[in-house]
Amino acid sequence: MAHGNYSDIESKCGICLTPYTEPRLLDCFHTFCTPCLEKLDVLDNCLTCPLCRTQISIPEKGVSGLKSYPFNVEPTHSDNELTDICELCSEENFVVAKCLDCRINLCLNCRDYHKKLKTSQNHSLENLKLDQSNKHDKDSVNECEEHRKELTIFCKACNILLCSECSEKAHGLHDIQNLTPLIETRKKILLARTASLKSRISVLGNTAELVKQEENNYYKHINIVKKDFIAHTSSMKDVFCNTVDVLTNKSLATIDKIKKKDVKGMDTYLNEIEREQLSLAGLIKTSEDFITRSPDKQFMEDFFTVGSQLDKVLNKTVKNPLTLHKLKYDCEEFTEATVEKLLGKVNTYSEVNVVTPIYTPLPIPELFTKVENVHSFQLPQNITDIVAANSDNMWILLGDSVSLYNRDGIVRSTCASPTKSRRMLRKSSDELWFWTGQSAVKKVNTKYQEGFKVPFQTDWLVVSFKMGIYLCIIKRKKYYVKYPNKKVFKTK
Repeated sequence: MAHGNYSDIESKCGICLTPYTEPRLLDCFHTFCTPCLEKLDVLDNCLTCPLCRTQISIPEKGVSGLKSYPFNVEPTHSDNELTDICELCSEENFVVAKCLDCRINLCLNCRDYHKKLKTSQNHSLENLKLDQSNKHDKDSVNECEEHRKELTIFCKACNILLCSECSEKAHGLHDIQNLTPLIETRKKILLARTASLKSRISVLGNTAELVKQEENNYYKHINIVKKDFIAHTSSMKDVFCNTVDVLTNKSLATIDKIKKKDVKGMDTYLNEIEREQLSLAGLIKTSEDFITRSPDKQFMEDFFTVGSQLDKVLNKTVKNPLTLHKLKYDCEEFTEATVEKLLGKVNTYSEVNVVTPIYTPLPIPELFTKVENVHSFQLPQNITDIVAANSDNMWILLGDSVSLYNRDGIVRSTCASPTKSRRMLRKSSDELWFWTGQSAVKKVNTKYQEGFKVPFQTDWLVVSFKMGIYLCIIKRKKYYVKYPNKKVFKTK
């Protein structure tokens, strides 16, 4: 790996430190030139990321089969490109626009906020080139394939983007959310993580300076030990002459050997710090590009992948501390009978935690909603399905029976379930519905009544019943809706 300033990774390959040639994006969210990746060693069909040491699986087509970097990579920047930091907020986001009235540079969030303020809503904003060049691609991707309308809604139940027509026709009873505030919230979640990574780069920079200071002190220490040893042996030369010379050279060689080992260790430690800086910078660059430049659809698809990768890096343990040797010359009073013993030898010991980076934890919003375990109990066999009942009770489908459990795992009632039941739905306090594969069966009190049949194949999975309206099904990752007395049609 080439060595250089970690900021070079923003526009250059982390291996050759030159402008990218056919950049490829690895699973660890680091980007390298295709030719550089092809030169890396491949072991067991995997290559190791030069920055973070992650093992990356190689597709059948080789390096050329890896994902291309999805954003435009500009090796140099002109005055009208993203080279500055937002002048309005303190989050150090990249500039995407400039207010011609206020004469300040604005990031994506501040640009949108600037338009909403009464005092600045009529100001003239100039979008920078990068923001404009991506607009066409973004708009083309952020469009419903079926209705050719803008995707402005997110369906929580189906985890997909919708246009207004899709929402009304096929997702009327689903929990939906306006896409714009959702994306802004998720961008802030990822930006909090990149901000934490940026702080780590500063910490690593300070740590590198401390290592260099320790290196200077270490050279002084080595020189002092050498001078002490030479002074002591020189006073003994008249007594044991050649013996002193031999033992002196031996001890000096020991010192040099330890020095060589420690100097090598410091160089290695500095290289690791520089590599970590390059790694974090590369990850930040990719993540910020993903946050600020991804089309909405791509952003929603890769959000958890990016967030998980950022969390993975944030949760990495602190680097091993730098370890150096302290040298000490031990000797006794001189007598001819104990020449060799009195000459002494160089002893060494490891001084742990000479320098180690200390990261300050920053507040980071949770990527996934935390679930608190309020009550739990163990069942003797695997359950088929479970639905909520009244008063902290639940219906649990266990093979050929369905039982009503309370929150402590005590069975309140049990009855047989319809044959080959796969799913169940509680419609009311005394009515349960069961899906048996090709029919929906209703349980009223202690009786079962067949509600309706549909000509579905056995690999269809019913995910919800909407009584009197429609039935939602999943088959091979496709989502279907069955309306009463109508054909099944496929949705997004």
